[in-house]
Amino acid sequence: MRDGMVIAKTYLNETQAQMDRQRLEAMGLESILETDNCDGMYPQLDLMYGVKLLIRHEDAAQARDLLGLQATSVVDHPWICTGCGEHIEAGFDTCWQCGVAFSP
Repeated sequence: MRDGMVIAKTYLNETQAQMDRQRLEAMGLESILETDNCDGMYPQLDLMYGVKLLIRHEDAAQARDLLGLQATSVVDHPWICTGCGEHIEAGFDTCWQCGVAFSP
């Protein structure tokens, strides 16, 4: 992750992420996308790791408001999805398999 930037939202594909990035840019908020899909050679990795929309820490609250998101905390421990029973790694707040959000 880039210094001074936090994850505003994680997406399943780059197209959705790009649309929200452009919305933020139009409002004057600098943002970048970060993927782990080998520069598009393995787009299926987006489904596993997600495309992350990064925003400056000081702009995070405004960006979440513009995107209609509530502030979320990073899950700092592995957890089991209540929807499908999948084991989810620390750092993810949504099940990659069924989309159910983490609930404490």
